[in-house]
Amino acid sequence: MERVFGTEDMGRFTKVMDVYWPDLRKLIVNYCYGMYQSERLVLADVDTSRISLASLVTMDVPKQLSWHIRGFMNLGGTKEELLKTLDIAKSIVDIVGVQLKYPMPDVDETIKSVKLV
Repeated sequence: MERVFGTEDMGRFTKVMDVYWPDLRKLIVNYCYGMYQSERLVLADVDTSRISLASLVTMDVPKQLSWHIRGFMNLGGTKEELLKTLDIAKSIVDIVGVQLKYPMPDVDETIKSVKLV
């Protein structure tokens, strides 16, 4: 998780989860990131991150998407790769007729806030 979010963001996330959702923290840290995100035998970090980005677009969760946009860049992804991934995810949303309720994060603004780890 620190490779994705950086030490500073990771500390903020886990402190909040420790107070309000310790069971959710265990699930996220041990299973989502501990097993899924850290597995590198098949996909590289950036490719696994692309799957997370596409999933978050279709789930209509812009705050989490912005965290993972920053994480994608932290893992060495490029802006071109990021935009292509988001465009594919938006196309999927359009094809299946899902109506997103929330605006997507501004990529340029989100990338500006990246502190590469």
